[in-house]
Amino acid sequence: MRRRFGVGRKPPACPVARRAEFGDVLRLDERDEAVKLSILVLTLDGRIPESLTRAAEGRAEVEVVVVTGVSPVGKARNRALALARGEYVAWVDADDEVAEDWLPSILKALETKPDVVDFDASVEWTDRARRVGVLGGRYADGPVDARRYARDVREQNVGGQLWSKVFRRSLFAGRSFVGCHLEDYRMIVSLLPDVRSVVHVARPLYVYRRSGAGLSQHVTGGADVLALVRQAENDRRLAKGVMRIAIDHVRHVRAVPAEVKHFVRRNLWRFLLAAEVRWAERAKALLAAF
Repeated sequence: MRRRFGVGRKPPACPVARRAEFGDVLRLDERDEAVKLSILVLTLDGRIPESLTRAAEGRAEVEVVVVTGVSPVGKARNRALALARGEYVAWVDADDEVAEDWLPSILKALETKPDVVDFDASVEWTDRARRVGVLGGRYADGPVDARRYARDVREQNVGGQLWSKVFRRSLFAGRSFVGCHLEDYRMIVSLLPDVRSVVHVARPLYVYRRSGAGLSQHVTGGADVLALVRQAENDRRLAKGVMRIAIDHVRHVRAVPAEVKHFVRRNLWRFLLAAEVRWAERAKALLAAF
């Protein structure tokens, strides 16, 4: 199902995609040129960020794929990928925004044809009177060693979110999202072995609106945390990253699966002695274990 906005016919300032069982593809140009980048947006009410609409308008090489009213999030993501036609895919949450130079910076980075474009993001709390600041800042502009990048993502030294990266769409071939929570991390970790080249943009191109009750706070999703813990038991390379997820989960919920608690305790001392673990994280780990 497709709806198009031609050049000179601007969409409304706060666009609402037509509700459709299988999602909509919004292309902000009428020309049938090859699509380089598919921007995937999942939304419950059809609204998409105004900043995204402004960024994509008039660009024939870009399409915006909007999946409306589909849940759980894994099912919606699979549907968006099935609709996408671009060589690359970017993910934008419906309640976030993109910086003015988000799209130009991505398209510039894609000129070297990397497998992944990674970039920094600014993080804002929607329900607290504080600003987190910038998520990222680990790399300089330009190429990043793919092995180093894979290690940093697995260990969560860099953010494991879909929206702070652009992926070659073929990386998702044969893979699908399942469940709801922690799908970003699980999916990215699964495709990292196929990543050969990474380019980083050392600027906050994305504005992540964070909520104290959001999925990133681990206030729910015990079953998904447990599945990730079991995966880490079979792949020790994930232990440090999953520890960071598990200790946050333990801190935010009352009913913690016993297996998650045991995982934290078994990996505690290795985590406390690991490189690049901040003192605040060590304190949280100790509290989570006992």
